[in-house]
Amino acid sequence: MNCKKLALFITLTLAGFPSTGLTSSRTVANIVWLGMPTENQLDQWRRQGFTAERLSCKSNVAECLLDRLADNEGANYLFVDSAFTVQLLNLYTTQTLDEISGVILFGAAPTKLSIRPTGRRPKLLVVAEADADADLVYQSRRTATLLSKRGVPATFMFMPNGELRSGNMGPMAQDIILHFFGLPSSRVEFMALLDAYLAWRTPPFDNQPLRGHFDLLKSYRLDSSVDELFRYFFRNQLHELKQWKFDNYLAFDLLKFRDRTAPGTRYLTLANRRGQRYYLDLLRYAEYEPVIIVGVDDEPNMYRFVWFYRTHKMYTWTDDVPKISARSLGPVLHFRKRVPDDLNIPLLLRSALSLEGITFSHENPLAEIAAYSDTIQRVITRENKCVYCHPIGTKTARAYHLNALTGKPQGGYGLPLGEYPDQVMRAFLFDQENVAKAIGMIPNPVPEEAVNEFLEWVRAQ
Repeated sequence: MNCKKLALFITLTLAGFPSTGLTSSRTVANIVWLGMPTENQLDQWRRQGFTAERLSCKSNVAECLLDRLADNEGANYLFVDSAFTVQLLNLYTTQTLDEISGVILFGAAPTKLSIRPTGRRPKLLVVAEADADADLVYQSRRTATLLSKRGVPATFMFMPNGELRSGNMGPMAQDIILHFFGLPSSRVEFMALLDAYLAWRTPPFDNQPLRGHFDLLKSYRLDSSVDELFRYFFRNQLHELKQWKFDNYLAFDLLKFRDRTAPGTRYLTLANRRGQRYYLDLLRYAEYEPVIIVGVDDEPNMYRFVWFYRTHKMYTWTDDVPKISARSLGPVLHFRKRVPDDLNIPLLLRSALSLEGITFSHENPLAEIAAYSDTIQRVITRENKCVYCHPIGTKTARAYHLNALTGKPQGGYGLPLGEYPDQVMRAFLFDQENVAKAIGMIPNPVPEEAVNEFLEWVRAQ
């Protein structure tokens, strides 16, 4: 039932785990650094069992790197400073990287990215600190995106602030790099979060089915209302927004889709990837021009807009502890004209949409709740929004959490209200603050004047 403000779950961030140090034993491996590392930075990696040397080249970087690698034993890793971005990209057009197992680029400098990679394409991680200049972040994400489209397994990731700027690289930055290379680290929990982050660079979902209806798509200049949407979604991690310019968005026209597939219908049902369902009366909403945002700038997959969280428990009355969950924005319902406050739809219920989750009907999907009292109707729709997350009557919503690694449901299901143990329901209604705290959510209290009537109604279900 606590689905009113799920987006304010305790959020896991890269800076949210304490440092416990690195693993010092590993097989022989080598780091070659194209740039200007300090001796302290090189020594850090030597203490972890690597050979670590600066690549100093007077002429051809490719030949210079090959000469340096010629006598190396074990795996080779290439570190590249931002100022050497062009040189790195040129290496991807040669056979030079055949002996490289992985590449770290410390921020990408602006480039036209006109290269066509050849030969072996080692995986690339482009990194920037969270408070880095917005243009550096944008160029870094853009470089990873374009290289990925050209066959290089490239991804962008933020580093916690302060991890890259000092003479010594921070321990979390080292852990991130080690994990990206598939090398051991001692922080299991932190590594699980990194696995989730990397997994959603290639999300388990795609919005291509929506984008496949080319004649229903239109590009718009991004305005303040869309900017507000993204700022709200990333409100605890605003640095994420630096990755895009937010100039344009691509929209799927819901009304044209209705007129093509179910002409004359009045009601719209939206089922999202989290098991939630929302119902709209288009007679009230059509004038506000409903669309589904299916792309922003050069980003075609809205599921890449994601953050991660974990609740303390699956349910208050069990000891089941969930794994990390993913909260992805996904394709999101937007109104091109601002709707009145009384028609606002929570972002949680209008996001993570899919083509197969869109249905239209002539009959009101919520008509059956008219049999309930005004108080109950108000609680389960407007106040606590139970009907959008729980099965009620013939309504089949069943909200759940998405496993961050697989994108599959992992529990915490919204059960039929009558199936909750009586003591659990009473605790929810009369001790909401402590219940919310126990599970790791913010409170979603039923209005005090409605509590007793609501409890009797639930018992009758």
